[in-house]
Amino acid sequence: MMKRYISFPLFFKLFTAFVLIMVIPVLIISITYYYHTLSFFTEELFKTGTEKLNMVQGFVEASLNEVLNDAKQIALSDAIENLSRMPFKSSDYGKNISVISGVLNLLYNARISNKNIHSVYLYDYNNEIIYTSDMIYFNRSDFYDTAWIDEYKNKERNILFWMETREAGIPVTNENSAKSGLTGTFKVITMVYPVTYTSSFRGLLVINLKEDELTKVLNHGVLQPTGEITVISPSGNVILSTVKGLATTNISDRDYISEIISSGKVSGFVRTKAGKENYIVVYNKSDYNGWIYLNICSIQQFLTNFRVFRSIILIVSFIMTVAGIPVCYFVSRSLYNPVRNIVEKLRLQIGITGEKSNNEMDVISNALNEILKQGNQLRRLYEHNAGKLRENSLLAFIKGKTDPDTMQHLPFDEEYFSCVIITIDNFNSFNRRFPGDEGYYTKELILKLSLEIMNSYKCAGIQYEKNAIVIIANLSAKSVPSFKSGIVSLIDEIKTKAYKVYDGTFTVTVSNCHKGPENAETAFEEAKNLIKYRLIYGSDKIIVAWEINDKHNDTYYYPYSAEKHVFNFLKLGNTDELLKAVDNFFLEIRKKNLSYDNILQIINQLISGIVKYMLSERLKPAEVFSTDKTLYEHLASLETLDEIQQWIKNIFVSIIEYRTIRKSDKNKYVRMVQEYIHEHYNENISPEISPKKSVSVIPI
Repeated sequence: MMKRYISFPLFFKLFTAFVLIMVIPVLIISITYYYHTLSFFTEELFKTGTEKLNMVQGFVEASLNEVLNDAKQIALSDAIENLSRMPFKSSDYGKNISVISGVLNLLYNARISNKNIHSVYLYDYNNEIIYTSDMIYFNRSDFYDTAWIDEYKNKERNILFWMETREAGIPVTNENSAKSGLTGTFKVITMVYPVTYTSSFRGLLVINLKEDELTKVLNHGVLQPTGEITVISPSGNVILSTVKGLATTNISDRDYISEIISSGKVSGFVRTKAGKENYIVVYNKSDYNGWIYLNICSIQQFLTNFRVFRSIILIVSFIMTVAGIPVCYFVSRSLYNPVRNIVEKLRLQIGITGEKSNNEMDVISNALNEILKQGNQLRRLYEHNAGKLRENSLLAFIKGKTDPDTMQHLPFDEEYFSCVIITIDNFNSFNRRFPGDEGYYTKELILKLSLEIMNSYKCAGIQYEKNAIVIIANLSAKSVPSFKSGIVSLIDEIKTKAYKVYDGTFTVTVSNCHKGPENAETAFEEAKNLIKYRLIYGSDKIIVAWEINDKHNDTYYYPYSAEKHVFNFLKLGNTDELLKAVDNFFLEIRKKNLSYDNILQIINQLISGIVKYMLSERLKPAEVFSTDKTLYEHLASLETLDEIQQWIKNIFVSIIEYRTIRKSDKNKYVRMVQEYIHEHYNENISPEISPKKSVSVIPI
C-alpha cells in the first residue's frame, strides 16, 4: 500500500514561511550584529595597539639609526684612517701615541655624545688590539668583553649585525681596577659594524647600548595603563620590555609567543589567557633587524560590558519575533486570498474536479521558473567575466598559489615556466600623457599585442601594479632552447609595434626557465629583480637572466683615487675640472664591470662624502638645492647610471655656485665698511662731544 503524504494548505505554508522569513533574518541580523560588533571592537583594539607599536618601533629604530650614523661617522674619520697606516713597531713613539690618543678621544666623544651608548670598542684585526671609550686599549687576550668577536665570526663577513640584550662585564675607568677583572654587569644591546666596509682599516667597531635607556623609549608618550610593550628576537629572547626584569629571558615557551614567531604575517594579533584574565597581544615584525614588537592588553573589562550588550540584543530579538507573528498571519491571509481565487479560476478553466490536491503550487512553480531564468542570466554573466577570472587566477599563480581552483582558469599544461616583465621607463611621464583609464587601456593594448606575438607559446598576461606588464610563458622541455634563443627577437618585435602606440621606452626582463608550477613564483621574482640592472645598462634594454648570472665582478671595489680628485676640484671651485673628474669617476665604475650592489654602495658612499663636505662647509641642503628633499630621496627616484651621473654633476655645480654667491655677499659688506672708513676716518663721530667745541687729538 502506497504511503500518502500529507498536503498542507497554501495558507499554512505561507504563514509558516513568513514566520520563518521574519524569525530567521532577525536571528541572523542579531547574531551578525553581535559578532560584527565584537569584531569591530577587537579590530579597534588591534588598530590602537598597532599604532602604539608603530610609534614605539619608530622611536627605537630612530635611536638605532642614530647609533648607526655615529658608527659610520667614526668609521669615516681621519683618526681611524691614520690608525690603519700606523706601524706599531715603528721607533716614532710620539707619533704612535698621538694617533692612538686620537682614536681613544674619538671613541670617548662618541660615547658621551649619546646617552643611549654605554661603551664603544674598536677592534684591530691585524694587531689584535681593542681600543675602548674608557680611554684604554688592550690586547685581545686581556680584554674583559670579547663575546661579540665569536658572534660576528659566525655571521656572514662584512655585514652589520645586532646582538640581543646580554649581560656584559663593565670595568671602572681606573686602569688598575679595569685590569683586575669585572667590577659589575649591565644589560646592553651590542651593535657590531665592520669598519672595513667604509675604510682601509681592518677591524670592527662595537657600540654597546644601555638596555635601560632604550627601554625608556618604549614609554615615550605611547604606553597606556591598559598594556605592556615588549620587544623580542625571532628566537623569543626578550630584548626590551616595560615589564621589570623580563629583559634577557626567553619566553618562546609561551603558546602565544610561539604562534606569533611561526606566523608568516608581518603584523596581527592573537588572544591568550593568563589565570582568569583575557588578553589580546598585538604584534608587529620589523624589517629593520627582525625584532618583534608586542603590545599586551587586557580585554576583561571589554568582555564584561559586551556580555551585557549581548543580553540586550537577545531580548530585543525576542520582542521583535513575538510582535511579528500577528503581522505574518495577516500578511499571509491577504496574500492567500487572491491566490486562492486565481487557483479556483484555473481549476474551472482546466476542468479539474473532485479533490483539490496540490494545484495551488502552480504559483510556486512559476516562481521557480523565474529563478531558473535568473540563473541563466547569472551563467551568461559568469561567461562574460571569464577573462577577469583568468586575470585573478594568474595574479594568484605568480604569488605561489597552484591549487586546482586557480589552475583551472589558466592555459598551462607544460612543465616549464618563464616570466617576461615589460616595465615602462620614466613612468611619471607616461602617467602624465595617459591619465586614468587612458593609461589602463594603453597598457592593455600593449599586453594583447605582446600575447599575439608570443602565440607560439602558451602564454597568459596581466597588468601588474602601475608600470608593468607580466607575461607567464608555459614551455615544454623541447621548446626551452628555442625560447631562450628566440625570445629577444620576439621582444624586439613587441617593442617595435608598441612604440606605435606609445613613443616612450620599455625595459623588458626575462627570467630563466623553471620546472614545475610551484616555481612560477620564482620565475616571477627573478624577472622582477632583474629590473635593478636598468641602473647599469640604462633604459630601453632587454635583460635576460641567463646572460646576467656570471657577468659581473662581485668583489667589492671603491675608486678612492677618482673620488679624491673630485673633492679636490670641488674645494678649489674649478667647475670644468670638477665635471671632468666626475665623468672619470663614473667611467672607472663602468670599466670595472661591477655588480649592482657594489655600484649602489659606491654611489651611496659618494653621497655620504658630499654630505660630509657640506657639513664641514656649513652648507644647508635646503638653501643650496632649494628643496626639502634629501639627497638620498632624490637618488631613489633615478633609474639609470647616466641619470645619476648627471644628477651628481648638477649637485657639485649647485654647491660651487652657492659657495661663490655666499662669498660674494661677504666681500660686498667688507668693501662697504672699508669705503665708509676711508671717507669718514677724520670726522668726529663721538655723540658726547659738541661739534662747536674744539677737540684735542691725543696721539696713540
